[in-house]
Amino acid sequence: MAWHSRTLALLTSVNRSVLKALISRNPSNVELREDERHHGDAAWLERKDQRDCPVVYVRNFVNRRTKVLPTPRQQQKALERVRKYCEPEQRYIAVAHAIDNSRRERTQQHHLQRGRRYYLADRGMPLPNRVAIAQRFCDRLEAKLAELPMEAQDQPAEKSLLYVGVAANFAARARQHENHNGKSCWLMRLFCDALAIGDGGNDFVFDDIPVAWVAHQDEYCAGELLITLITDADSGGGGGGGFCVSTAGLNPIQTEGMDVPWWIDMRADAAQFIIDHTDYLENVDYYLALGKHARETGPALHVLALEKQRVQLGEIEEMKRQLASNKADYLREAEADINHQRAILARLEPDLDEDELRDF
Repeated sequence: MAWHSRTLALLTSVNRSVLKALISRNPSNVELREDERHHGDAAWLERKDQRDCPVVYVRNFVNRRTKVLPTPRQQQKALERVRKYCEPEQRYIAVAHAIDNSRRERTQQHHLQRGRRYYLADRGMPLPNRVAIAQRFCDRLEAKLAELPMEAQDQPAEKSLLYVGVAANFAARARQHENHNGKSCWLMRLFCDALAIGDGGNDFVFDDIPVAWVAHQDEYCAGELLITLITDADSGGGGGGGFCVSTAGLNPIQTEGMDVPWWIDMRADAAQFIIDHTDYLENVDYYLALGKHARETGPALHVLALEKQRVQLGEIEEMKRQLASNKADYLREAEADINHQRAILARLEPDLDEDELRDF
């Protein structure tokens, strides 16, 4: 029930226009981003210098100026380069050299001749499983591109290639993606650099988009898994929809080191922010209306909508009660600790009257 309620809480707080774009098209669309109801992300991300603004986010691979997606033909050529990059044969060294050094010098010629590839290793140690992951990604995406009509090959793609992640510090996480070859982001960087060495490919970058705001530790896992499934962003998924190489929902690193007082204070702000700056309450009404309509068109949908409404409204009240209780307990504990420290200091002070203290 906890996962059920957390997942529904996240889903209901997401702007429905953005949600539709995540499912079927390009979430970097300017018109969607200009929806003032979605501008609340700025207020959240500016909170305390972006140090504690937990979010579920996506990275969308788009043209830096126009925000359109690379064409199917551009994607296909990038996939061909990725396949050559994964091959140890000497005849493909020029391709590997161009990819590894497309943005800055990372790999020298003699390293490439010995089989080293920047994106297929970690700290210089080869990781053979990355070759299998990259090849599987190519297979999935090529099958998807092959289904498109010929006239669509040179038009911007309609469906985005996405990466889904969670972060306590959104700005720092975005910088980390750009500067590291980590286990979660190497595939999207490899594809980006493979496309960059082609005609017009260097115009494409990753657009980082906050999607949902986390108000509870459990929502990290639930949110990452939910948005990955909705967007088909798993690189090994049947639809070839994205760059995610790690299993969604199993990464605990984002909540390590976050003590209870931090979450108590943050959750109170997050819960109020979600109500004030997202479509949360409007979406609850929408799902309820959907349920009323479903009485005539489908009882299963009606039950689902009513269940969503019941859980969401109950979640709001329960969250308020829990936050009030937790914060009161925390304040009582803090006050008791302060009194205890004062008592210790009092015992340590010398037993002197005011005259003796002046003489001293």
